[in-house]
Amino acid sequence: MKRKLLVLLLVVFFGVSNAQVMYELGFTPSGVAMTDTATLYSSCDMEFSIVNSGSATISDPIDIFAVVNDTVSGMSQTPRWLGGVSNITLNPSDTFHFSVGVIYDNVTPQNAYGPGDNIVVIWPKADVPVSQSTQYFYNNLHVLNASTVQEGSLYEESNVVKLIGSEIFVVTSDFMEAQVYSVEGKLMHVSKTKSIIVEDWVPGTYIVTVLSVDNNAHSTRIVVK
Repeated sequence: MKRKLLVLLLVVFFGVSNAQVMYELGFTPSGVAMTDTATLYSSCDMEFSIVNSGSATISDPIDIFAVVNDTVSGMSQTPRWLGGVSNITLNPSDTFHFSVGVIYDNVTPQNAYGPGDNIVVIWPKADVPVSQSTQYFYNNLHVLNASTVQEGSLYEESNVVKLIGSEIFVVTSDFMEAQVYSVEGKLMHVSKTKSIIVEDWVPGTYIVTVLSVDNNAHSTRIVVK
């Protein structure tokens, strides 16, 4: 009876000891560099460095996961593997850099991307347990519908918006909101009305995305002169 009890205690002891090994794996302060605007059915490159911020040496393969939270539909996707690295050793405070073209995501409906705003959440993970506080929330990624992006000037019109002089008119009846983005993906203007005055805008190319009440999105590229 004592021998059985001793074996049980040893098992519990080693189990607790192994559970206490926790790698702290995260991103460097520069975060993750990726585009703010992507077209549906294209790919989106990511560039970043990971750092061993703990006190234990990491020699296990490191995988990069992503999940897409669609802010239009409210749907979230199961975490998806994007790539990783193996056969490296990260001592405490060591870093490893993923350059452009190594980690990327395909912007497709199958990967939970749809026209509108999406939030991409990515985080590194070793093959052993790591702290989930190391996950990194990237800012909004604006996804354009490739089939509805149209070229235009202030004197042309699409089937969604009409561009006359210094004013943009939303002509569709199924209207909830209009969003205006720079070509770099920065949100410049949001309108709840069907009229947008652009006479004071800086000349250049903008993307007008019209959201319908049933969460469809149509985008038109305009040039302000």
